[in-house]
Amino acid sequence: FNGLNIPFSLEGVSFHAHSLSLDAFSVPLPGHRHGSGCYEIHYVTSGMGTLKLEGDTFSITPNTLYVTGPKIYHEQIPNLQNPMREYCIYLQTEQCRTRNAFLQKFLDTRKWFGQDTQGLLPLFETMFLELNRKPPCYLAKVSALLSQLVIHLIRNYEFRRENAVPEVSPP
Repeated sequence: FNGLNIPFSLEGVSFHAHSLSLDAFSVPLPGHRHGSGCYEIHYVTSGMGTLKLEGDTFSITPNTLYVTGPKIYHEQIPNLQNPMREYCIYLQTEQCRTRNAFLQKFLDTRKWFGQDTQGLLPLFETMFLELNRKPPCYLAKVSALLSQLVIHLIRNYEFRRENAVPEVSPP
């Protein structure tokens, strides 16, 4: 779904979802960057591949979640024997600061890679179901689901920090 403009806001920060897609990748997605205030949220449902993210390389497997923020270089290379299938949401917001420290974590996190710990798949599936069927008030529901998605993304960021293995100093 390209050419959308689904607005939602959290704690005074305005967001706009401009595209939501569900794609299978059998060819590489060339490296690129997005402009100021732009974030791409990727959720891989199946398949395997490689992500190049600002000079780092990561292996993509099912349940991989990653976010690319403003001006972050990223490139996806699918495994040709087992191509990736992913949901992708392109969000734009004005670069601003909020008094809400929790939401500021989203705005300040320009790149994140990990496994989904918050059960995001049903949110993606419901958004696409609503956009395909277009029942009454579907845009309002998608807007609410996008708000939940951002909240759960931030919780994914925090979960990894809280559950990180502490560094142990040698004796």
